[in-house]
Amino acid sequence: HNRFLAPRPTRRARLMAAADGVSDADAFAAREELALERYLQDNRVEETVAELVHRLLAAKPGNPKQWLLDMLEKEISDESDELAETDLHRLFAVTQKITSEIF
Repeated sequence: HNRFLAPRPTRRARLMAAADGVSDADAFAAREELALERYLQDNRVEETVAELVHRLLAAKPGNPKQWLLDMLEKEISDESDELAETDLHRLFAVTQKITSEIF
């Protein structure tokens, strides 16, 4: 069972729970979760990660981390001609995290 692909309660359900007499800390956590979910949706993060994982599993490369890094670099270079070195470092860190979640 992949937690990235697991269905999440709707925003409305979480907001209703947050408004239904829960503590301020719980309400804050619900708002934070909504903000994170909005970010994931707006940036299609889950779809992108799921697509990369499916492509990784189809390719079954000998070095999955390097393959993921190469694929992310290719995707980024296709979208933008200029990429800062700090962006590459962040992408590599994300790739490592994704790979550690998979294996």
